[in-house]
Amino acid sequence: MRRLTIKETSMATGLSEYEIRMGIKLGKYPAINIGLGKIKKQYLIDIELFEKRLLELSQENITAIPQQAQYISPFESLRPLGYQI
Repeated sequence: MRRLTIKETSMATGLSEYEIRMGIKLGKYPAINIGLGKIKKQYLIDIELFEKRLLELSQENITAIPQQAQYISPFESLRPLGYQI
């Protein structure tokens, strides 16, 4: 079990530090808060769990795409203006 800081995780995965911080804040990514209360927050991230979570999220995205995909003609936006297509 290897634990990294946000900066180290960013370098290891290619994700921005901002994305990792926001993901932790929203509960999207697993992390351990080792900071001093609300003022100074510092996190350690288990890189194996983090990479596993990234894989889960990418698989969720792949399965969600066919259900959400719908083709809309670029000319549909002209209908409200009275143009006949």
